[in-house]
Amino acid sequence: MFPIDARGVQLATVFGRGISLILNVLAASGNPVPIEMALIYHIFNGKLFHSKYLQAKGGANPGQLLEVDRVSCKTEYPVIYFLFCRLQCILFILVGGTCNC
Repeated sequence: MFPIDARGVQLATVFGRGISLILNVLAASGNPVPIEMALIYHIFNGKLFHSKYLQAKGGANPGQLLEVDRVSCKTEYPVIYFLFCRLQCILFILVGGTCNC
């Protein structure tokens, strides 16, 4: 078990509200995508989110957060690597760190 951080819970809540907004938009547009595909429990794991948040807050590098081999990812999937690097920067900025990507 890991300690619960209030900021991590707040960020997870914001994410959940965003998914709720997406559900409302889907409903307003006549549900072009099956509603079951947009439910939060298909795309969000709170324990995983919180553990990754705590790792990022502790200064983990992108490879540790993503649990991948950074070199092979960078050479084989440069676009995905770039996007993950940007997401990592956003996460570091949210926890008060600096981006070195």
